[in-house]
Amino acid sequence: MTVIDFPLGFGLPMVNGKGDKKISATVLLNNISQPALPRCSSIELVSVQVRDTNGSTFGVMGAFLP
Repeated sequence: MTVIDFPLGFGLPMVNGKGDKKISATVLLNNISQPALPRCSSIELVSVQVRDTNGSTFGVMGAFLP
């Protein structure tokens, strides 16, 4: 089965600059009126952006090199 790329966003509540959110792909897909993926499916994150309440990006997924 081949699936196309699709953007997906969700809120992440922050308390004292820290956030913690656990959510399944099934819940995210159901929120956009899509069926759950079959058990043998895999998902690859291509891009992750962290945005503030104004929609400005201030963090992106990448490698941390000290």
